[in-house]
Amino acid sequence: SSHNPLTFYCAGNYVFRSTKRGEQPRRISPELTSSSKASATALAESPRNQEVLWVGTDDGHLWVTRDGGSNWTNVISKLGLPKPYWVASIEPSHSKEGRCYVCFDAHRSDNDDPHLYVTEDFGQTWKSLRGNLPMGSSRVLREDLYNPEVLYLGTEFAVWASIDRGTTWTRINNNLPTVAVHELAQHPTAGELVAATHGRSLWV
Repeated sequence: SSHNPLTFYCAGNYVFRSTKRGEQPRRISPELTSSSKASATALAESPRNQEVLWVGTDDGHLWVTRDGGSNWTNVISKLGLPKPYWVASIEPSHSKEGRCYVCFDAHRSDNDDPHLYVTEDFGQTWKSLRGNLPMGSSRVLREDLYNPEVLYLGTEFAVWASIDRGTTWTRINNNLPTVAVHELAQHPTAGELVAATHGRSLWV
């Protein structure tokens, strides 16, 4: 937790919370998945409010709680997706409590298009941020730590950036090879952006 270093979250078929740095975790959610073979694939706490948690699964469910886990709502039906897609990343905004970005990886469903969405109202309504992005499964979407208009996106083939919150995208690979980028992290003070790739190591 960014609000309390003693608090630790993890998720499988349920979300668990420990208030002792991982010791004695307690279940704080209903069952997240449709079957015992599925699992959570993304979990995020809002940097604005420690009571707001998001969790997504590999069988296409997307849950949110606004009271620290007492009550959960599955908001996946609000997106209108044609079938269940793997939730690849969840990024609650640093600037607005109700805003959250969700990135889906649909290649397991024979769909290689990017699927990224934003909500401003805790998942009740959603907007697609596909913009001018070409084909390439979407893996991770992150919001800039200091400028909420700037977004970073890792896809199957490249890293992209947007300076207008997803309306338009620019490829920023430069000398980064054509490779799947599964995670992006921004250093809070050094100005570095770190990309974790599938098979080509770490790039800064």
